[in-house]
Amino acid sequence: MNITDAIARQARERPDAPALIREENRLTFAELDAGIDAFAARLAAEGLAPGQLVGVAMRTAPIKLIALLALARLGAVSIAIAPGPGAAARQALARRYGVAVLLAARKEHGVKGVPLALVGSGWTRRAKGADRAAASAPYDAPWRIALSSGTTGTPKGILWTHAQTLNYLLLYQTVAPAGPQTRYFCLRDLDAGIGLRECLRHLVAGGAVVFGRTTAAEEFVETANRQGVTHAMISPGILQGIVARITATRARSCGSPGASPSLGSAVSAASSCARAESAVVTAEIRVRIFTRSRCMKPSAC
Repeated sequence: MNITDAIARQARERPDAPALIREENRLTFAELDAGIDAFAARLAAEGLAPGQLVGVAMRTAPIKLIALLALARLGAVSIAIAPGPGAAARQALARRYGVAVLLAARKEHGVKGVPLALVGSGWTRRAKGADRAAASAPYDAPWRIALSSGTTGTPKGILWTHAQTLNYLLLYQTVAPAGPQTRYFCLRDLDAGIGLRECLRHLVAGGAVVFGRTTAAEEFVETANRQGVTHAMISPGILQGIVARITATRARSCGSPGASPSLGSAVSAASSCARAESAVVTAEIRVRIFTRSRCMKPSAC
């Protein structure tokens, strides 16, 4: 089974259910599957072949997730070529791994000597009369090279196969079950292995992935409340910002001291102010938060 076959199954079973959400824009599973298919067909028309290594220099957004899934459906292997570090870093990474083609949303994110395919919004629209792109990668074929953080030197590449990824998603379901009622807030960069896997885990289970404009704590609580977010994986820095925001809201709503407690005590104290129906409080109580490998369930604090 190709990783995108699992999403295609959701499109057949729940075509009108939301899959990707960004502000007021939503893609249903049927639209997501069609977008992946159209993108894969465009890549094939550009001459991309199964097994080729493709660099993706795009910022985290719905179109990037669609691009990664389209490459997987086509049978290509993707690797992150982050647009931020600079041209020299991108070129060194592309040369080290032998990137054949680079996908980017902006021309300046290209790499000298590597063919560039500029991605546009029209890539997710299937041409009239075009055939559906067949998922050409077998179950045990690679589809992604995930890079380590590089904190101990040069980032190391870890090869993912479709089988390994699907097995991971199945295993992690026992830790934090996802399903049609879950909405995952994609705060982690899709270049990060765990961020991408969490998005896939929720989609494969029939849940939705929510994208925000930034990773600021203010946007987290606002978006979580507005979009009905149920799950998120966040950095310790954002977590501290959320704690501070909850504490400040508690002080305004209930006249409590504005100290900086732990997340658990902040949420517990906020629970006593539930009648004030603060947007921050209700969002934080509802969301299941993950930091690193630890799962914290605020409603149980």
